[in-house]
Amino acid sequence: AASHISRMFEDWLQYKLYHQSYDERLPILEDSVELVAEDIVNKLKSRNSVKGLTGLARIFIKVRTGHVYTYHPLEDGQPLITADMEDFFQQFPLFVEIIIYTMPREDQFAEDVQLLLNVENITVNSSDPYQIRQDIQLVA
Repeated sequence: AASHISRMFEDWLQYKLYHQSYDERLPILEDSVELVAEDIVNKLKSRNSVKGLTGLARIFIKVRTGHVYTYHPLEDGQPLITADMEDFFQQFPLFVEIIIYTMPREDQFAEDVQLLLNVENITVNSSDPYQIRQDIQLVA
């Protein structure tokens, strides 16, 4: 089930990065955390995504985003980036870290799954992640 959710995130991320207009805005990084969270919930609720959630009671998803230079600095305070990565990060300065926890359902005939989504943009709300709790309907 977690692999299904991971693939859903890959699709979502690919769409966000490659189907944006070419203005100077960085998708996800410069979007509001509320917009990112709602976008993820809507993707999870889509017909193709819901099919893969059958058998789950609960899902907790933690999403951290930010500028790559704010991602896990080393003990000396330097970013975890080597010289050969510089060119790549000049073009794509975004990191997205996703952690997925799932709990299987004992009752296989349940009609919904509980979702807790936690979205944190390191540059905007690092001390106060945005949370959404929702029940996702498994049947139409």
